[in-house]
Amino acid sequence: MRLNPAACNGSMASDASITRGAPLLGEHNHLVYGEILGLSDSEIDDLIARRVIW
Repeated sequence: MRLNPAACNGSMASDASITRGAPLLGEHNHLVYGEILGLSDSEIDDLIARRVIW
């Protein structure tokens, strides 16, 4: 197996930065289920109460 030295020089890593951490569990539920999938707040609350989503 041959490695491509250009792929391992780390030049792209120096251009990137982490600006925030990973999302928390359920952080985007209202965006995804409400705005994107069209569920109402009461439907989302029901899913949370039944522990289908967090």
